[in-house]
Amino acid sequence: MSAVGWLLAIFVSVGSIGLAARRAAASVELATMTLTSWLVLIVLGFLLPRAAGAGELLPAGIGIGLAVLVLAMTTALGTSLKVAARRYGVALRKLVALPVVAALASARALSVTLLGWLLSLVVLWSLLEGTNVAMVETLGLAPGRLPSAPMLSTLAEPLSTLLRLILACLCIACGFLLTLRQGADRVAALGWGCVLFLTPGVLQSLRSTDSDLLSQVLILAALTLAAFAQLTLLDSLVAFAALAAVASRHDWGWLEAAPAALAVAVFSLGAARRLGIARVLGVVAFGLVLLALAAVWARSQHAPAPGISFPIKNAGLLFEPPSAADPMSSGQGFGLGFAWATLPLAAIGLVLLAIECGTCFAYRIARSNPLRACPWPTLLVSLAALVPACFRAPSYALVVAAAFVPAAWLCSRLLLPRVAEAAIAINVLGALTFHWWYGW
Repeated sequence: MSAVGWLLAIFVSVGSIGLAARRAAASVELATMTLTSWLVLIVLGFLLPRAAGAGELLPAGIGIGLAVLVLAMTTALGTSLKVAARRYGVALRKLVALPVVAALASARALSVTLLGWLLSLVVLWSLLEGTNVAMVETLGLAPGRLPSAPMLSTLAEPLSTLLRLILACLCIACGFLLTLRQGADRVAALGWGCVLFLTPGVLQSLRSTDSDLLSQVLILAALTLAAFAQLTLLDSLVAFAALAAVASRHDWGWLEAAPAALAVAVFSLGAARRLGIARVLGVVAFGLVLLALAAVWARSQHAPAPGISFPIKNAGLLFEPPSAADPMSSGQGFGLGFAWATLPLAAIGLVLLAIECGTCFAYRIARSNPLRACPWPTLLVSLAALVPACFRAPSYALVVAAAFVPAAWLCSRLLLPRVAEAAIAINVLGALTFHWWYGW
């Protein structure tokens, strides 16, 4: 990669950490904000001008300029340089210590999550080494076979490697935070995050030419930011920017981003009393306008969508094992590449969620207090992740996340931590078996 490309990666990374450091948050929330900002800056500042035919040098310059602008604004707005530098140092320490803290927490709990986390670190290392390095080859379990061409292969290294790595880490962080919000303990939430990343369909998308995973992860990141317990205006802004990046990727990108945008707007308006009604309305209006501009730009570029269709065209193929030639082809259905062990919990959870939400609204109409808090945020996140998945064949990351959220809520609601542990264990071992079978 050229020196300009290295500068782009460095400046975008520095700017993303600086933006995330503005938010006083836990380590995983900080990581989610950093990774989401990184992707947004790369897509809006580099990939879009490049797709419009601006060559190589100009998009890199735009990306660097945008990153510098973000860093300057986060440093200068409402704080001194000394405070900003201290805040930046704290954020950097939290991010560096995060993998070790996660491993120690899993080891202390003697949970199967430790196996999932260690396996995830091996897979992340294999992604860092390149798409021609298989996970099972790294573990010494099998000689491995070469996966497909790298995702976004037209990008020069190390940017394509960084992009795969950022997407992988963001999958884990989103899975962790979305299930933690549903009442799962931190170790179980880490296990759900690892399973989301290790699901063979998701991991194969990282190793293949299926660049649509970028849109799926950005939608998950937007929902995760909007579902933060203490939502801030910065969370809403970054979430809307991520959805604008999704809408800008092809003609029908706005259709994928619309359900998540509606969810982000609802969560933002729900915090209006705490954040200020006028400011929240301004952020929501700005976000929707940004989404509309991105959609108009995508239509003007006539970028065709990769295929709009419901993922399950033939239910008879759903349980069949995938072919050895192309184990993740959409014509084969989901096959063994999906987290099937989670579906029973998800189905029961969605039904119970709908019943409880209906009961709570009935209590509200009757002007009486419900027996417990209404779980409408859980139902909203699940539906906002599931609806965009209906337009991809298959759309693993969104479907798996839409299943994990009600499953984690059900295990927490009925006090079934062992059931959650069993589901995590089955999925982790199933993913390892699948990758050993195909030699990835």
